[in-house]
Amino acid sequence: MLKDKLLYGKNYYAIEHGINKEGEEVFYYLQLVRVRKELEIKSQRSFDSLKNLIVFLKEQSVDNVVIVVNNNQVLAKKGNGEYLEKTTIQATFPNLQLKDFYTEIKNTATNYFITLSRKQYINDILNEYTKEGIIVLDFALGNLSVFALTSSVKDANFYSSNAKISIESETIQNIHLKEYATETYTINGLQVSNENILSLGLILRFFVFKQTVHNQAQVEEYKEKKLFNIGYKSALVFFLLLLLVNFMFFNSYYTKVNQINSELSVKEESKRKLAELTSNVNKKKKLLNELRSSSSLSVSKFIDEIVIGVPTTIILEEVNFQPVLGTLKQGKKVKFNTQELNIRGEVTSNLALSTWVDELEQLSWINSVSKLSIQKNKRNKKSKFHILIVTKKNEL
Repeated sequence: MLKDKLLYGKNYYAIEHGINKEGEEVFYYLQLVRVRKELEIKSQRSFDSLKNLIVFLKEQSVDNVVIVVNNNQVLAKKGNGEYLEKTTIQATFPNLQLKDFYTEIKNTATNYFITLSRKQYINDILNEYTKEGIIVLDFALGNLSVFALTSSVKDANFYSSNAKISIESETIQNIHLKEYATETYTINGLQVSNENILSLGLILRFFVFKQTVHNQAQVEEYKEKKLFNIGYKSALVFFLLLLLVNFMFFNSYYTKVNQINSELSVKEESKRKLAELTSNVNKKKKLLNELRSSSSLSVSKFIDEIVIGVPTTIILEEVNFQPVLGTLKQGKKVKFNTQELNIRGEVTSNLALSTWVDELEQLSWINSVSKLSIQKNKRNKKSKFHILIVTKKNEL
């Protein structure tokens, strides 16, 4: 989660390139913000032109978005039975040269849904954003991003910006195009208009479920540039601080040494103090060298492996790495339990917690995972949990 915040910030932006019931082009804008590990809607707007939309995005200092292309440049078909990759697409659209199209497919147990659009048209849209300094991290075609919401939508029928979507047992049965309505839905506590349903689904698909369908190369390039910029700036700040600390430290050291040297000729006690000060300096230098040589990459990797697999029904409140043994006392060496991680949080589904614990036990560096406590809150049907992870020797 910390890595995502560094890469994408705490605001997530999605745009739908759609058409209204009069056949006019319209652009639906949705902004979500992460507040205390939860998503909240910050803004829902619409624009009548891409130019006005981009002006607004630049005013808001937006540098990355995900987009839904859902207009008359997108073809969509539903098929019955099993999807058979390119064979099925070619059979569904026999007169098209598939190499010239971006395609997207979603399957259910009995049906498959295909959408496609010309690569030239989509690339032109991506270039419009790119030349304005806005990176399109990924895009979705037609109504298929709604599949990310099937477990959250309770209505048997609900509307996107241009379609009625039929759902049964958390499975989409049909997508009826060119059906319009004005509705507001509550999805995972978010009050969202039907015009932004597809944008919400795409935000969840990309930022929450970590699924990239079309633009993987662009995403990797964006991550590399972002991490390089963050690392460069962090390193610069670190070395500036290090130089400042060194200057202050050695300036103080130099002053004290001069004072001691001036008294060496007449005071034997000054010699002892100088030796003591030199010893302290060497200890601090040694500690500084040890800190420099140590690396937190493995720890970050392990924490990432834990956090990335957390289900949406679990909210982590504390990850305590290498907890302190005993109580802290002045003058007493601090000891750590180097093979333990304590995790506390809140869960709405005990089954999800058990499944997650089972997944953690499969990680190569984990020796065991124990549930220390589960306390259920009767008022909100949530449970507080505390689990203990014991790592294998020499892993941390």
